[in-house]
Amino acid sequence: MFVPAKLGIAAVSVLLVIALFSPLLVFLMEAQGNPEEYMYVKAAARPLNRTHVEVTVAVLYSGTVPLRDFAVTINEREVAVGDVSRGNNTRTVVLGVGDLGSGPLRITALSYRVAGLYYIKAYMG
Repeated sequence: MFVPAKLGIAAVSVLLVIALFSPLLVFLMEAQGNPEEYMYVKAAARPLNRTHVEVTVAVLYSGTVPLRDFAVTINEREVAVGDVSRGNNTRTVVLGVGDLGSGPLRITALSYRVAGLYYIKAYMG
């Protein structure tokens, strides 16, 4: 009794789990397939005046799964890039000279949400 209902619930549960985990699995498989060319992030600064610097962050992404809330930490200052999709994604922000500290620009961390679901934060050494 209720066998069709139990089978239906089981099938829906399996499909839901597949739908929830498939973006993360696709992201991981694509990243593992070609890690050197999967994602490239660079930052460049250009002084505007004595007090402000224009920072351009470029993200070259070759994956198929969209990345949401992408942010780059440069010299302990987080710069929000926004949503990143396949191709070249560029964001330019104006920061105060004191926001970046002294010395060269150094990317210390990347953070993003894979398909808006799974939060990943990677620290650079």
